Parts: sequence; C-alpha cells; structure tokens
Amino acid sequence: MKPGGTRTGATLAVFSFTLFLAAGLMFAVEPMTGKMLLPLVGGTPAGWIVAMAFFQVMVLLGYLLAHALSRLTPRQQGWLYIAALAAGAPFLPISLGHHDGLDTLSGPGKVFLLLTEALAIPFIALSATSSTLQRLFTTTRHGSAGDPYFLYAASNLGSFAGLLLYPFVIEPLLPLDRQSDGVAGGYVLLMALAALCLLFSGSSDQKKGVSAPRKHIRHLGWKRQAEWLALAFLPSALLMSVTTYITSDIISAPLIWILPLALYLLTFVIAFSRKPVVSLRLMEGIQPYVICVAIIFISLLRADWLFSWLGVASYLAVFTAVALACHMRLASLRPLDDGRQLTSYYVMMSVGGALGGVLNAFVIPVIFNRLIEFPLFLLASFLVHEDFKARSRTGMAILALMVLCVVLVDVPPLAFNTDMLHARRVFFEALSLGAIALAGYAIFYRSLSPPLVILAAFGIFMMSQFVIGEGEFLSVRNFFGTVRLYDSARMEDGKPLTVRTMRHGSTTHGIQMRGDPALETLPTAYFTKQGPLGDVFAVAKPHDVAVLGLGAGVTNCFNAKDRSFTFFEIDPDVVDVAENDFTFLKKCPGKKPYRVFVGDGRLELARLPDKFDLLIVDVFTSDTIPTHIVTQEALKMYFDHIAPGGTLAMNISNRYFSLWDTIATTASTLGLVTAIKRDVSPNRPFYSSPSVWMIMGKPPLSAAFAARGWKPVTPTGRLKPWTDNYTNLLAALSSGGALK
Repeated sequence: MKPGGTRTGATLAVFSFTLFLAAGLMFAVEPMTGKMLLPLVGGTPAGWIVAMAFFQVMVLLGYLLAHALSRLTPRQQGWLYIAALAAGAPFLPISLGHHDGLDTLSGPGKVFLLLTEALAIPFIALSATSSTLQRLFTTTRHGSAGDPYFLYAASNLGSFAGLLLYPFVIEPLLPLDRQSDGVAGGYVLLMALAALCLLFSGSSDQKKGVSAPRKHIRHLGWKRQAEWLALAFLPSALLMSVTTYITSDIISAPLIWILPLALYLLTFVIAFSRKPVVSLRLMEGIQPYVICVAIIFISLLRADWLFSWLGVASYLAVFTAVALACHMRLASLRPLDDGRQLTSYYVMMSVGGALGGVLNAFVIPVIFNRLIEFPLFLLASFLVHEDFKARSRTGMAILALMVLCVVLVDVPPLAFNTDMLHARRVFFEALSLGAIALAGYAIFYRSLSPPLVILAAFGIFMMSQFVIGEGEFLSVRNFFGTVRLYDSARMEDGKPLTVRTMRHGSTTHGIQMRGDPALETLPTAYFTKQGPLGDVFAVAKPHDVAVLGLGAGVTNCFNAKDRSFTFFEIDPDVVDVAENDFTFLKKCPGKKPYRVFVGDGRLELARLPDKFDLLIVDVFTSDTIPTHIVTQEALKMYFDHIAPGGTLAMNISNRYFSLWDTIATTASTLGLVTAIKRDVSPNRPFYSSPSVWMIMGKPPLSAAFAARGWKPVTPTGRLKPWTDNYTNLLAALSSGGALK
C-alpha cells in the first residue's frame, strides 16, 4: 500500500474506529476510576468533581503533547505518539488499592495526587489520540482530509457510548477488576490500530482548498485564541457546577455523576457534526431566555419538584442548552487553513476545559460557602453570546456589579451588625426589583437586549440569595459538602420554641427544639423514641453503642447511666456544629463521656479493638448512602466489632434508591438475618421525619422486634450481593425510593 493511503472507505473506517475506541476507553475509565475512588473519599461527590478536574488537566497535557509533537513531521509525531501509548501500558490494569495513604484522602489535593500516580501517563497518551490522528488524517488522500473536524464528532460519539455503556452494561455485569482488565485489553488494541493509522498516512501535511467557514481564520491572534478558551471554559465550568449542584442538593450517586458528562459530550457530537441537528442561530436565540427562566426556578422558587427526578432533568436541560450554544460557536470558529493550527485549537479548548475543572474543584469551594456557582456561570455565559457587545458600558457595568454583589452576598452575616445587614438586604432587594422591572419594560416594548437580560437575571439571582436563605444563620462548605443551619419560630402548647435544623444538601440531618429544657433532649427527625430506632434501644438495651454518622448528635439522647456512645464522623465541620450549635452531646450524659473519631466510619471502626452491643449506621451524603458502607466486606467488619448477641441497625431512608433487597441479599451471604420497619405515617409528631430502618444480626432475631411491627426480609434472589469489587446502583433505582 502506498504511503499516501487510499480513497476507499478503509482509511476513514480505520481512523474513525481508532478514535472511537480511544474515546470510549477514556470515558469508560472515568466512571470506573470514580467508583474505585468512592470508598476512599467517604462517598462525597467532591471526589468525583476532583476526578473530573484531574481528567481535564490530563486531557490538556495530552493536547500539549500532541501540539509539541506537531512541530515534527506527521509520521514522526505518529511514531512518538505510539511510544507514549507504550509508556502508559505498565500502569495497566488500573488499580487504586495498592497506593499509600488510602485512608487519608480528606482533601482535593490528596485525591489529585493519588490519581496522578495511578493514571497520569496512560491517560495523557490516550488524550493525545484525537489531535494526533486528525493530523495524520490530513496527510491521507481521502476526500475529506482537508476538514478532519468531523472525526472529532466521531471521537466524542465514542466517549458518549463509553459513558452510557458503563452504568447500563459494564457496571451491572462486571466487577471492578474485570472492568480494569477489559480497559487494559482495549488499550493494547488501540496501540495496534494506531500503528495501522500510521500505515495509511502520508509523509507531510496536505493543503487542500476548502470553502471558508463563517469565520475563516488565516492568522491566529491572541483574541481569537482567548475566544476559543472562553467558549471551552464555560461549558466545562457549567458541567462541574451542575454536577455539584445536583449531587449536593438532590442525589449523590455515580449513576447521576455520569449524566451531565454524557450530555456534555453529546453537545460536542452535535456541534462538530457535518450537519448539526439544530442551528447555532436557534441555540443563541433561546440562550438568554433559558437562563432567565432557569434562574427563576432554580434560585428563587425552589419548588418541591426541583428536588426530584424532574428537577434533575430540568437542571440538565438548561445546562445542555447553554453548553450546546457555546460549543456550536466554538465549532464555527475552528481553523481550516492550516493543519498545524488544529493542535493549537485543541490546546486552547483543553486549557479552557481544565480551567473550568480546576476552578470548580479547588477554588470555588474555598471562596464560597453556598452553592451559587451554577447560576453564576449561567450568567457569565452571556459574555460569549454573539449579540453581547463587550464595548457596551451598560453591559460591562452590570457584569462588574454582579461580581461585586456575589462576593458581598456570600460574606457570612456575622461579619455585619444588624443595621448593616438590614441595609444590605434593602439595597439588594431594591436592585433586584429594579432590574426585573426594567426587563419587563424592555420585553413589553420588544426592545430586549443582552445587557437588559443580564440585568434581569442578575436581579433575580441576587434577590433569590435572601429568599432561599430565610432563617439561615450558618453555612459551612468543605470537601465533604455544605452544611447549613436554620432557625425557625414555632408555638407548641402555648410556648414559643426555636426549631433548629441541620441540612446537608436537600436532606435534614438533625432537628432540635430550643426554648423548653424538656424538649431540647428529645430525640427527633429519624431517631424518635416512637420510631424504629426507639424500638431498637427498647429491645436491645445496649450498654456500648457505636454510631457511624454524627449529624447533630441526636442519637446521644438515647443515653443512660449504664450506656456510652462512640461516634464516627468523616466531616470535621459536622463535629464542630454538633458540639457548638446543638446541645444533644452536652445535655445527655452517659456512663462515660462520648467519643468522636473523625474519619471514614468504616475505616476508623476497623482500627478499634472494641466490641459494641449496638452498631448504628446512619451515613449519608445528602440523601444517598455511600455504597462502600453496605458491601459484604463492610458488613463482615461491622460484625467483627459487634458483641455476641448484638445488633446492627441501619438507616436506609431514601427518596431515590430502594436498598432493602440489596442489603438483605448481601447480609444473607454472611449468615445474617434482617428485618425492616417503615415509619412513614402522616400522624407522626412535627419533629419526626419519615424513615426506613433495617436491623440485622445472627439468627434468630428477638421476637420482641416482631411484636413491635418489624417484618423479616427474605431476599428476592433477583440481585447479586454487593462487594467492594461489585455494586449495581441501577438495579436499586426507584422512582420513589424506600420512603413509600
């Protein structure tokens, strides 16, 4: 075969499939690695956010590698690319289990370093595939060699396929070690296909005459490169922020992490296809209105349906529309006149993507105490809108004011005295109402312009910060999530009470009634004496109790003179809040002072020699139980620390996943028996939350549990037991969760 290649479909087929395989491998590795990482970070969604930032940085390094090699001839670049793939092969199969410091991944920096050690070299090599093979394709004699960007759509289609296959096919069928072996096999096949692509390529860049795009570029300038960067940065930042928003406020689970990333890739597929299914003009036309409506619903109304699957779909629809508008404009600005500019284009795209990831993973959680980045980046996307004129003094003044006010609104209220806080509230409310009124006037007279749209959206956004923060007096954000405290007034039996609530995301993690000494020590929320946990204490009568998950410390008020409590809590800020903003720990003394171990409950418990009469597992990230808490290995370790005749009680309350069958199936492999009780009656006291609890122990369970309404659970046999090497959240998915 001649070095120049062939006009037949073989050239296109080989290059397309190779790009498809490389992209599929990259985006099968990402969720697989996220799943491996999950138990090492205590189930927090921040681990996935850092992982995505890591992968975006590695993509940048891969594009930089391809860009540096583009100074060589295409064939030289191809050979060195294959050498880079070979350098990554010794790091496969992928495993995080043999790396040091696995029990101390309590911050984004440590997670990033662990992933760098395990994955950096092979992932950089994979990331260099797209731009390298596209350059090689320009040297072939194929009729489309002059415009290879359609291959980028094929690459992203492979990424999209890899992501979709993972939760629906790969995860349900294969344990993690087999998944990793499969990736290693695909990597070897990629090396062989890359060599075949090199065989089809020519020896130099071909310069073909092509029709000029809407924005034809002959000479690159810094403004054009900055525009590429911005158009790549904003969708990436929106991807990270919408993922954080959904997983923190609604549901945190690997299955949900994948959805925004899959849609992000789909926007690339559409934007870089030869005939996009929608036009750039249409997407840019609807962008301002989508953002305004989204901010009204997301930040202002906070309706109950937003915390459901319909809410997830709404957030993702808004994200997809704005990201697609940005990516279509980015595709319209691609350089077609010089193959060497191709790698520059991809470098700037990857720089923008990496900046979006790093900003969300490392910078924003430190700056802001609230989850405001999603609506903030929605507003910022106006900056790259074609109709927005940067020379507009009004528009630039609005944007500057937006940045200033967002910073001010996130300053903790305690930094202001009462008069200053009131004045700040009045100022923002006046500004917001004026902005909305001005936009309404513009819409009525059909003179709506981008600066006015920004002003309206900005006003809605600023006003919403006070509406959603009504009664909020503390917001603390760290690697493990955002904890917010609220006070509300209530009259009970003619007595004024202050009801203090701790929320993590959209989930209540503790309630205390303050103002009446008799009520301050009353167990509330999921832990009432009338509820399932009250039954457990009444029947088991434990002396030594361990609790995985501190929350507000409510369970400590089941204490007694002959009883002691040991708590395990991964989030140090939760410990601080429980000890300083609630009084359950102080006012409910036991036989010995309570103990708190800070760290992942499973890992910290495993280190202790103690045995307990009762072990309570109440571990949640927002509304989701981390999967590593309920695996076969976890249950075995729990019972290694439970005294003979002791009981394990697990809070499995959930709106999205029904876990009782999975847990019962897993427990049965260890010879354990289980029972379940639901406390969902509408006649519960006002301080009680609906809950579902499971107990398990060595057979037989006490007949006293059955007398109190506990029902034995017989596994259905349709699910596999969960292990550290295998979990399948899709099988546990429920439209209404266990709270039915």
